[in-house]
Amino acid sequence: MADSYKERKTPTIVNTDLAGNPGVHWVVAMRLSDGSDYIYDPLGPHNKRGSSLGVLTDRYLIDNVLRAHIYPYQSQMATNKLCGWHAIYVATLIKRALAKRRELDATAIDELIKSKFGTSADSTDIDLLERFFER
Repeated sequence: MADSYKERKTPTIVNTDLAGNPGVHWVVAMRLSDGSDYIYDPLGPHNKRGSSLGVLTDRYLIDNVLRAHIYPYQSQMATNKLCGWHAIYVATLIKRALAKRRELDATAIDELIKSKFGTSADSTDIDLLERFFER
């Protein structure tokens, strides 16, 4: 959960709700080799989704736990609840890229994600995720 996240150098899927609550939204966070942090939020950098208690925990994670570079585009349509799928897919994508290259900076990760989702959320993103999870 957002308030118990510990920085890791591998992509980590984190729920933005506070510990002990049912969970609200999934993001990917990781510490980059230069010491900076990276967050991928499927709903984009301006997401202000609240926790089950009404606390703005997306902002809690970003403002209080990490000083991070946030992926600059939205890849999940606000009308669906597939944030977990997005988070698993992106964490896997980053992990595979790290296996090929020892280091990735924020720009390289942005480009990697953008190459799959583009710069806006649409139904083709769901098609991509469905194909990934069918394997």
